[in-house]
Amino acid sequence: MRFSWLLFGFIIFCSYAVTAQDSTSLNKKQLQYDKTTSLIPIEFNEDKICNLQKDPAFDYLRTVKNDSWWTRAKRWLNTRYHQFTDWLFGDYKAYDFVAVLLKILPYLLLGAFIGLIIWLFIRLVPAKFLWKAQDAPQVFLNNEENIVRSENIGELIEGAINNEDYRLAVRYYYLQLLRQLNQKKLITYEFQKTNSEYLTEIKADKLRIEMKKVMRIYDFIWYGSFSLTEADFHFTQNNFLNLQASLKIIPDE
Repeated sequence: MRFSWLLFGFIIFCSYAVTAQDSTSLNKKQLQYDKTTSLIPIEFNEDKICNLQKDPAFDYLRTVKNDSWWTRAKRWLNTRYHQFTDWLFGDYKAYDFVAVLLKILPYLLLGAFIGLIIWLFIRLVPAKFLWKAQDAPQVFLNNEENIVRSENIGELIEGAINNEDYRLAVRYYYLQLLRQLNQKKLITYEFQKTNSEYLTEIKADKLRIEMKKVMRIYDFIWYGSFSLTEADFHFTQNNFLNLQASLKIIPDE
């Protein structure tokens, strides 16, 4: 037991002695200075510096322009083409002729594609149609437009009266009235226009009131499919004739 205590005390003593020795050795370390006196300063070549400043490779302040979509598309196609040739030939080293052929192959394919488009265009659209003078466009009129713009409405009215088709005669009277208003520049005739639109175009109050009355009669007879006696027709005819007489005294513009 006594021997164990002696051994423990000896170990502690040795540890303290080593620590003291290390601290003493650390305290003895000194800072060393470089006392070399034969130093030569570096000399810079001003001409070389100027040349480097002019070199675009060292210009880090310039703004790099973004590639356009066309540049990106060409780069993408070029990358895909090289990937295809690498997959097709692998590590095979092409001879000079084959290498040149591979370089110009994309342009050959592009030329063939453009030639195909031109050939198809010529086949589908023959040259005689391309150089043929274009005819004036034909205007196809419906029955009402054809009557207002080209027919002799007076003869149509007379024929309808002779056939005792009084409803049709009233329709012709109405179309004749629209023609007169259009000729006097009081309205602009168009087939798709309604009676309300025509009334809006007539600026004179008295004429607009008379025209509204005749339009109402026409709508009842033509669209209401009312059958007319000869006496009814003569009463209706007088309304149209009176309005036409009023239009005749209006000077043409």
